[in-house]
Amino acid sequence: MNEQLKLRCIDGATGSELERRGVDLSLPLWSSRALLDAPEVVAEVHRDYLSAGAEAITPPPSAPIVDRWRRLDWANAPQN
Repeated sequence: MNEQLKLRCIDGATGSELERRGVDLSLPLWSSRALLDAPEVVAEVHRDYLSAGAEAITPPPSAPIVDRWRRLDWANAPQN
Protein backbone atom coordinates (compact mmCIF):
# COMPACT_ATOMS: atom_id res chain seq x y z
CA MET A 1 0.00 0.00 0.00
CA ASN A 2 1.22 3.47 -0.88
CA GLU A 3 2.22 5.24 2.39
CA GLN A 4 0.51 8.43 1.21
CA LEU A 5 -2.81 6.57 1.06
CA LYS A 6 -2.49 4.79 4.40
CA LEU A 7 -5.74 5.05 6.36
CA ARG A 8 -5.86 5.60 10.09
CA CYS A 9 -8.69 4.86 12.48
CA ILE A 10 -9.05 7.53 15.14
CA ASP A 11 -12.04 6.10 17.02
CA GLY A 12 -11.04 3.72 19.79
CA ALA A 13 -14.47 3.60 21.45
CA THR A 14 -13.18 5.57 24.43
CA GLY A 15 -16.68 6.01 25.86
CA SER A 16 -17.24 2.26 25.85
CA GLU A 17 -13.88 1.71 27.53
CA LEU A 18 -14.62 4.32 30.20
CA GLU A 19 -17.95 2.64 30.89
CA ARG A 20 -16.27 -0.77 31.07
CA ARG A 21 -13.96 0.67 33.72
CA GLY A 22 -16.91 1.81 35.81
CA VAL A 23 -17.14 5.49 34.91
CA ASP A 24 -20.64 7.02 35.02
CA LEU A 25 -21.57 8.05 31.47
CA SER A 26 -25.20 8.89 32.14
CA LEU A 27 -27.06 11.69 30.41
CA PRO A 28 -26.83 14.59 29.92
CA LEU A 29 -23.02 14.75 30.20
CA TRP A 30 -22.08 11.33 28.81
CA SER A 31 -18.30 10.98 28.47
CA SER A 32 -17.69 14.61 29.44
CA ARG A 33 -18.71 13.58 32.98
CA ALA A 34 -15.55 11.46 33.06
CA LEU A 35 -13.42 14.60 32.75
CA LEU A 36 -15.05 15.88 35.95
CA ASP A 37 -15.43 12.68 37.95
CA ALA A 38 -12.61 10.44 36.76
CA PRO A 39 -9.89 12.33 34.88
CA GLU A 40 -7.33 9.73 36.00
CA VAL A 41 -9.33 7.00 34.24
CA VAL A 42 -9.49 9.09 31.05
CA ALA A 43 -5.69 9.45 31.18
CA GLU A 44 -5.30 5.74 31.89
CA VAL A 45 -7.43 4.81 28.85
CA HIS A 46 -5.37 7.15 26.66
CA ARG A 47 -2.10 5.68 27.98
CA ASP A 48 -3.39 2.17 27.30
CA TYR A 49 -4.34 3.08 23.73
CA LEU A 50 -0.89 4.59 23.15
CA SER A 51 0.77 1.50 24.63
CA ALA A 52 -1.30 -0.65 22.28
CA GLY A 53 0.06 1.27 19.28
CA ALA A 54 -2.32 4.18 18.81
CA GLU A 55 -0.70 7.01 16.89
CA ALA A 56 -3.09 9.71 18.12
CA ILE A 57 -5.51 10.36 20.94
CA THR A 58 -8.19 13.04 21.20
CA PRO A 59 -10.17 14.38 24.16
CA PRO A 60 -13.94 14.83 24.11
CA PRO A 61 -14.75 18.12 22.38
CA SER A 62 -14.86 20.95 24.93
CA ALA A 63 -17.58 23.12 23.36
CA PRO A 64 -20.36 20.56 23.85
CA ILE A 65 -19.14 19.96 27.40
CA VAL A 66 -19.35 23.65 28.32
CA ASP A 67 -22.74 23.89 26.62
CA ARG A 68 -24.05 20.94 28.64
CA TRP A 69 -22.70 22.41 31.88
CA ARG A 70 -24.44 25.69 31.15
CA ARG A 71 -27.72 23.97 30.28
CA LEU A 72 -27.52 22.29 33.68
CA ASP A 73 -26.94 25.77 35.18
CA TRP A 74 -23.82 24.64 37.02
CA ALA A 75 -22.28 27.48 38.98
CA ASN A 76 -18.76 26.27 38.19
CA ALA A 77 -19.22 25.98 34.42
CA PRO A 78 -16.09 27.27 32.63
CA GLN A 79 -16.47 30.50 30.72
CA ASN A 80 -15.16 30.78 27.15
